[in-house]
Amino acid sequence: MVLRQKRSYEAASQVELDLKITPIITAHALRHTHASILLYKGISLLYVSERLGHVSLDITTYTYTHLIKELLEKDSKQNLILNAKHAIFEHLNDPAVPIEIIYKNIGGNKKK
Repeated sequence: MVLRQKRSYEAASQVELDLKITPIITAHALRHTHASILLYKGISLLYVSERLGHVSLDITTYTYTHLIKELLEKDSKQNLILNAKHAIFEHLNDPAVPIEIIYKNIGGNKKK
């Protein structure tokens, strides 16, 4: 697999030289971008690893650790927001909770 990738890269480089093209993005950068987009779209790390032809999941995990951390933080924030919204809507249906408390918790003011 590595030999084939090297030959493909060399062939692409030769075409770029022959056509006097200055690449805006290298084949390797395009591959990394593609994998990053897949991860951002929620595609599993295992699928991305297999698609890239990595020998082990460890390689993919190590290479994309920065993205994985970012996605985990994003999920964590979304879960906090969803939990807060859920708690607010639960209180809306609870007649024992005064409406002023609900508005205060969501940062609004009760209209008079």
